[in-house]
Amino acid sequence: MNQAPVISRVLIVPGLPASTDGSLQNVNFQSISVGLIIDDARPVWGECVVDSRHQEAGVYSSYDADLAITALRQRVVPLLEGRSLDDFQALMASVDAFRETAVITRQPSEEQSGVISRRGFLTGKLQSDLSREQITVTRPFHPAIRYGVSQALLSALAWVRGQTLTEVIAAEYNLPLSLSPPSLHLDIGADELTPDASILSNPIQSLGYSLSGHNPRKQFGPNGERLQRFVRQLTNLLDSVTEPSYCPALHLDVSGGLGQLFDNDAGRILGVLYGLEQVAKPYQLRVTDPVLLADPQMQRALMRQLMDYTRMRRLNLELAASKSINTLADVEAYVEAGAAHMLELSFSRLGSVHQVIQAIRTCHHRKVAVLLRDNFATAVATPPLACHVALAAQPALIAATWKSRERQDLTVLYDEMARTLAWLTR
Repeated sequence: MNQAPVISRVLIVPGLPASTDGSLQNVNFQSISVGLIIDDARPVWGECVVDSRHQEAGVYSSYDADLAITALRQRVVPLLEGRSLDDFQALMASVDAFRETAVITRQPSEEQSGVISRRGFLTGKLQSDLSREQITVTRPFHPAIRYGVSQALLSALAWVRGQTLTEVIAAEYNLPLSLSPPSLHLDIGADELTPDASILSNPIQSLGYSLSGHNPRKQFGPNGERLQRFVRQLTNLLDSVTEPSYCPALHLDVSGGLGQLFDNDAGRILGVLYGLEQVAKPYQLRVTDPVLLADPQMQRALMRQLMDYTRMRRLNLELAASKSINTLADVEAYVEAGAAHMLELSFSRLGSVHQVIQAIRTCHHRKVAVLLRDNFATAVATPPLACHVALAAQPALIAATWKSRERQDLTVLYDEMARTLAWLTR
């Protein structure tokens, strides 16, 4: 019997900090390479991208590349060196289980804003000090670490077995090997309502628009009328540039803005959703994060209430959750509560392939759709891991970004999946 390949050495190589345009101004991210040398042969690499743009979970608000490098060298290297590659899931479960203690700066909640306690007054603690409150937290390793390590391990298995990453993922998680790509979700930049009509076709089944919701009264209108006007304008444009047979879903991320606008009054929010659904016809409408509450149970309960309404009225409208999904436990809680038609799963939050695959399987089991995002893909020059996860695990949609009329992100995603399918069907 052949002995399983062994990780003989682990290399940690810090990259040069950079901004999204490749300069050293306004640094956004730093890529840290993790190299696994298998049986003293050549290294196989994964990328940990510590990206300041994707610190959605508050416990990582002060995280930086130096902390990531320290964690990799002190904890991950000793775990992996000398281990065989015969159990990917066990290795990733060990990395996912690592915890670290850190001191972070907590921002004041909305309830705290503008309020000074009696104790704060007596001790001279002014409102400006609230934002500098430091607390000690115990947290999992940064998602970027878990992402990069899982990428390196999968790449090592693919090299050893002479397989694609898709085949390795399917084999490791006992998934049926589909020969069809998932549909594409295209995030549109704020500077244009529709991209070049020439790319709107069947692979792109969902068009996404992110509306910040920071000033919902101004952005959406006092009763949501401006948001409704935006959807009507979008449908009219699509009607004018596409064939009647092409009918992508319209996906609005309102970042909790409807809840802010109507003080989380379900009845008034439901009225706006009904109006949006009417003007969106014949296109299916999805609304991501119509509400965002600090309490997770209250958040899911209100989302479930909105879900029940859409079913009762038989609306051609779906509700999605994104910013309240930071862990596998969050996914499980949403699915159990029946609080969304679709969950947006992001590597920049969940971290490792192991967590993402488990989350997708949980959603599939309860017939909840998945939109998969790989926020790290555009930061490093490596084939996007999300493509292979999507081919193996088959989420409903995989996200690409349309920026300034450049097709790079969309092309990389589509071409990587097309090349892999060509190999699998050879």
